[in-house]
Amino acid sequence: MQSPISPTDIGRFALALAIGSVGAFVFRQLGLPLPFMLGPLVFTMIAAVAGLHISAPKKIRPVFSAVIGAMLGSAFSAELVQTMPGWWPTLTALILFTGCAALGSVGFFRWVAGYDAKTAYFAGMPGGLIEMVALTEEFGADVRRVMLAHSLRILLIVFAIPLIVTAMTGADLATAPSGRPTLAQMGLDFYLWFPISLVAGMALARVIYLPAGHLFGPMLVSALIHIVGWSDFVIPSELVIVAQVVMGTSLGVRFFGSRARDILAVIPGIAGSVAILLVITGVFAVALSALADIAPVTVLLSFSPGGFTEMGIIAIALGIDTAFVATHHLVRVALVGIFGALVFRASARRNS
Repeated sequence: MQSPISPTDIGRFALALAIGSVGAFVFRQLGLPLPFMLGPLVFTMIAAVAGLHISAPKKIRPVFSAVIGAMLGSAFSAELVQTMPGWWPTLTALILFTGCAALGSVGFFRWVAGYDAKTAYFAGMPGGLIEMVALTEEFGADVRRVMLAHSLRILLIVFAIPLIVTAMTGADLATAPSGRPTLAQMGLDFYLWFPISLVAGMALARVIYLPAGHLFGPMLVSALIHIVGWSDFVIPSELVIVAQVVMGTSLGVRFFGSRARDILAVIPGIAGSVAILLVITGVFAVALSALADIAPVTVLLSFSPGGFTEMGIIAIALGIDTAFVATHHLVRVALVGIFGALVFRASARRNS
């Protein structure tokens, strides 16, 4: 039996959320992009690196992931499913993109940043943080370096994307989510089906041993509910804001225990790899927008190798086609997770 969350864990998480909320308020007052996510991220990261004991308990994260999954699933519909066959150009291009991104980033870490071959490989692969750290431990690479590389990659991309979107579209990303109903405007439909998505999704994930099940289980159930027409519930603006604050806070507290000088020492190398990834993403976004008649900003967000959850939240916050973005990131993470280890093993056998 798992031990319950201790009062100390709750206190540290509450403190982290308080600091994150202050960050959101400050960023909002300054008119900075995506304030409800980036403000908490910056403030809690500074606090964590400074040594303040803040954290996001592991037992709270699955619940939060389930909420995000149900939110992402709510973007699907029967009409949308009918359009999915038209996504084949971008989904096909995503395979090529993943290969190019991996080659560029891994090559940079190996030959420019000077990482050993194993660490460069897992630090540079554009997959999920958890999956890459697990593979790093399995194959004996430098876990701390890989974890720091992926954490900072996600952080830098989460920062860069709103700025790039602003430059591309001129959109005001400092405002709260617009065009969404408030909690007071939600009907019984939402309060019935949203919890069902959470509970049934997590149960499904356990039954079928779904990877990252707390996220993908509720996402699949929520998508099914919308596709078959049982409900068309949408996510209220307050929940979108809370999700951003918790996401930013959760990213920031990851850096607890990291020393500022260690982070500063690796930032140039990681920033270089992120620059390569963003350039490759930009090239694909421009090319695919011309070939497939899709807005460049949609392709940019769909291909950007940040975290699946983080990019999904940004898509929701910016009002970009969430289902399109989520589907492409799901495919990217699956590609890297499935083929990353296979390619490494094949390469190791060839070089042995």
